[in-house]
Amino acid sequence: MEYWIYKYLVLTALGLSLGSMPAPAQVQKERKITKSFPVSQVTTLSIYNKYGKVHINTNSPSEIKVEVTIVAQASSAEKAQSLAESIEIQITGGTNIILKSEGGPTSRFGIPMNNSRKTDYEINYLVSMPKTVALTLKNSFGDVYLADHQSKLNLNVGYGSLKTARISGLEDKYIKVSFGSAVHRLYSAG
Repeated sequence: MEYWIYKYLVLTALGLSLGSMPAPAQVQKERKITKSFPVSQVTTLSIYNKYGKVHINTNSPSEIKVEVTIVAQASSAEKAQSLAESIEIQITGGTNIILKSEGGPTSRFGIPMNNSRKTDYEINYLVSMPKTVALTLKNSFGDVYLADHQSKLNLNVGYGSLKTARISGLEDKYIKVSFGSAVHRLYSAG
């Protein structure tokens, strides 16, 4: 009986000591992309992102400014830099502005992944735009903040939280949050 108690105590102590070992150090690299677009009465903005935050301020009256920050972490500086460079942001200008995040690590089956213990990344958007520009936004695995908005709106947030300020004119509004939370300050019809 004492043998089993001793064995249990040794295994428990070994398990606790292994569990408290520090994780290998991660090196972080950032890459920034900054763009500005002129705005007309028919301008629309679409953002499609995964694995990061999207923060939209509506204080710019005549242009859309976008800053995308790609943050990559890996076990070495070379791997982190390579990961940051492998992520692309497709940008289409004109009256229908489209920003789409692509790339990053894939499994051997070609499936995108962001859950490896050796690498990690996020793609964060900081946008300043007029509140009267029509907006389509799809973000998965990250939070979204939208300031005052008065135009056509299509928001789709999966696995993240959505916070909005004043959303005016309920026509042409579609808001969906899947597996997350939503906090709306104020809706008004006018």
